[in-house]
Amino acid sequence: MILLQFTGLSGSGKTTLAENVSMMLSAKGYQVKIVDGDVYRKTICSDLGFSKEDRLENVRRLFKVGCDFVESNCIVLMSVINPYEDLRKEIAQFEFVKTVFLDCSLDKLIQRDPKGLYQKALLPEHDSNKIKNFTGISDVYEVPLKADLVLKTGLETVQDSTQKLYDFIINNIVTNQSSFKPTNPSSCQLPISFSIERLQQDLLICETNLWTPHFNTGRYEGNWTSVSLRSQSGKETDILSFPDKEYKNTPLLDSCSYFKEIMDWFECEKEAVRLLRLGSDSEIKEHVDNDTSYEDGFFRIHVPIVTNSEVFFYVDKKLVPMKMGECWYANFQRPHYVQNKSSEPRVHLTLDCIRNEWSDNLFSQMGFDISYTPNNDQYSEEEKQQIIAELSRNPSEINNQIIADLQLK
Repeated sequence: MILLQFTGLSGSGKTTLAENVSMMLSAKGYQVKIVDGDVYRKTICSDLGFSKEDRLENVRRLFKVGCDFVESNCIVLMSVINPYEDLRKEIAQFEFVKTVFLDCSLDKLIQRDPKGLYQKALLPEHDSNKIKNFTGISDVYEVPLKADLVLKTGLETVQDSTQKLYDFIINNIVTNQSSFKPTNPSSCQLPISFSIERLQQDLLICETNLWTPHFNTGRYEGNWTSVSLRSQSGKETDILSFPDKEYKNTPLLDSCSYFKEIMDWFECEKEAVRLLRLGSDSEIKEHVDNDTSYEDGFFRIHVPIVTNSEVFFYVDKKLVPMKMGECWYANFQRPHYVQNKSSEPRVHLTLDCIRNEWSDNLFSQMGFDISYTPNNDQYSEEEKQQIIAELSRNPSEINNQIIADLQLK
């Protein structure tokens, strides 16, 4: 639906406005969730202090909670001071996020001080009652350079601010719905799971010196390596994947009986089959892979073998919660990126498959419209430029024609 990230100093009215507008929206039948920073400081953020790093982590956790509610078709009001501009921009890149700045002067807030917090923050350093690291007094607050809505809560009444906020939300919901074009999901979990123990046993067989760094070094930071179970040349070190080519099993696959079972479960032609390892503290940068959607007659499957909660896989700005042993499809023609913030590598088994009648039956069961054909104008300008950049990396007559067609749209 929509998530509003509030930003404003303590006492500027974030909680009050969130509660007021929540009642108005609920009365109209909308599902509303308030993600209040003060409340979550006592639960999932209770281990965090008030250093810059902890404040950043606090907001990121709240945003993750908010995203889960958005997935449930809720209007989310994220009420937190949110003092840093870079983090607000990081969150605002998601299409469903709007930034609301509650603008109230520090003098006005000190004058109001309903909780007596500013009074304590302004006490002398030696006073045991003094609040330290207080945003706006002894800690930084960066005024937003750009916000989708600015509410002058120091000058206007609570009723006026509430009505402006309500109108803004309603207008943006209408805008989002009127421009919405139904499409198939950008990612989807398949109705099958595999044995984690057997996956990891076969992975041990593949722990050789054959792992090859990904050829596109500009696309990632850290370590991103691969070993092939099925490749064009039949070699384990051949990790290239191009459409409309013949592929052969590699000798390594013959030793991996469970990987072969998984391949056989997919009753369709397979192209490249690989293990992809993303090292600790490594990142695959946002990019698109051309002609890799189910609608293009192709589908790429991911089966996580080793992963954890600190691995973040985003497709089309949405977090895809892949867990070990699960089986996932994703439309990699949409922008996607992966961050491994853990101290351990992440390893996936990936299969590039060709669409056929069997897969159409499977994807229909998962809610796909197999007759759906994407419109040529489905891409935003940013996404179009990403596709052009990817095509330009592999010049060919066909790719040059696709680029020319895209540039005319």
